[in-house]
Amino acid sequence: MTGGGQIDVGEDPDSFGGNAAPRRGDFTGEWNHVTHEGQHFHGHTINFVACFVNANDEEPPEAGFAEIVFRGEGTFEGEDCTFEVEAEDHGEGANAPARDEYTIRIDCPTTDYETPDEEEILHGNIQIHPLPPGFL
Repeated sequence: MTGGGQIDVGEDPDSFGGNAAPRRGDFTGEWNHVTHEGQHFHGHTINFVACFVNANDEEPPEAGFAEIVFRGEGTFEGEDCTFEVEAEDHGEGANAPARDEYTIRIDCPTTDYETPDEEEILHGNIQIHPLPPGFL
């Protein structure tokens, strides 16, 4: 999965972007999220990825999956944290049945941050890609 964009969380949008994928029995990727207040989260390790078919979409994207969940570890304002992203790919362009959706939860020892569940992306795109042969 690759993606990036902005979501509405109040006066100013949050921005996000990165990638996550399984790779030969392991996982790879990085994720960034910048809050509307300018706080930066950097997910440097991906340790779980799962994709699902979304029964609500009439036609899933090219990869055959419409939803992805991935988890990992990173830093939020210098503090070590864990995180989870949930995203939905509703297709590309004007023919998509709905806007893509994105949610992040960041859990740190002293600070947590969470966006609203299934927030529609204002600007940007989520793409769940088919895996090339031999990638798993």
